[in-house]
Amino acid sequence: EAELGRGSMGVVLRALDLTLKRPVAIKMLRQYSRGRPEAAAQLLKEAQLVAGLKHPNIVQIHTAFAEGDDLVLVFEYVAGRPLSEVLSDFHHLPLRDAQGIVRQAAAALDHAHAGRVIHRDLKPANIMVQADGKVLVMDFGLAHQVRRSASRETSAASWGSPAYMAPEQELGTVSAASDIYALGACFYEVVTGRTPFNGSDAL
Repeated sequence: EAELGRGSMGVVLRALDLTLKRPVAIKMLRQYSRGRPEAAAQLLKEAQLVAGLKHPNIVQIHTAFAEGDDLVLVFEYVAGRPLSEVLSDFHHLPLRDAQGIVRQAAAALDHAHAGRVIHRDLKPANIMVQADGKVLVMDFGLAHQVRRSASRETSAASWGSPAYMAPEQELGTVSAASDIYALGACFYEVVTGRTPFNGSDAL
């Protein structure tokens, strides 16, 4: 029905599930597994783990499948705005609002970590804020797998968004603590309007 976003790895569309008559978001990763069949298998395995997460603050994944070299991920459609867009408009938010957003995102992380799923790329762009204040976290583990596949082609050493990455993640190690660090960096930005560390060298 409409394009919601586009990036270097693919496109996100709003669509209608004709069987269940509900809106969905479709992430299409074009030519994702071309010449690398193991890449699609790994991402589908990660999608299975994420599908097991049932929490009101986590965007649900409905299905994932390969179509030729393309990979298709189907999520619940969330009518809201990424926190990154909110910050773009307002620069920063009052402490009470920031606390509400971070508390909900923390609940999502806590649930995921209990299920042994690590986000690995938490940032404002992956935190959706609805009009009623409800927060949903997107791309658990999936963004990491996409970036990891890309990094193998570009020889990049780390996968994530540098402004929100814990030092150990820069060095190739991720854990639940890495997600908590990223959430702290998001909290700092929401309150102050800037990321905690800036400079030419992220590490």
